[in-house]
Amino acid sequence: MSIGQRLKQVRKARHLNQEAFGSMGGVSRKMQSLFESDDSLPNAAYFISLQRSGLDAGYLLTGSSALTDPLENELLRRFRGASEEMQAAALRLLESSAVPAGGGVKIAGGRQGQVVSARRVRQNRTRIDMGQEKKPPKP
Repeated sequence: MSIGQRLKQVRKARHLNQEAFGSMGGVSRKMQSLFESDDSLPNAAYFISLQRSGLDAGYLLTGSSALTDPLENELLRRFRGASEEMQAAALRLLESSAVPAGGGVKIAGGRQGQVVSARRVRQNRTRIDMGQEKKPPKP
């Protein structure tokens, strides 16, 4: 995938037109169009502006994210391709299950049931009783 193709992909994932995306990079709609069609290459100032706007300039330039963990790369790839509604839902989900800043255990109830999270869980001699299976009545 070329730089222009990645620029277009990221722009569309953010549901922006060329004028809005170009303004993030400090260029006109016409220049953004030339970049996306690979008729012109953006300069460093353009990528710096996009990076300051929250985009991954490394990904735009090379096709590889600056993140090294494959799971993080996959999460980021899927997040970028999701609609704004799905992105907001994903952020709400992650925020609802975040570990408190001081560590410890957080238990949260809600439609999803209960969530227990902690920085470190010692599993030796741990027993979790989820209730008993209902036994059929004796005849």
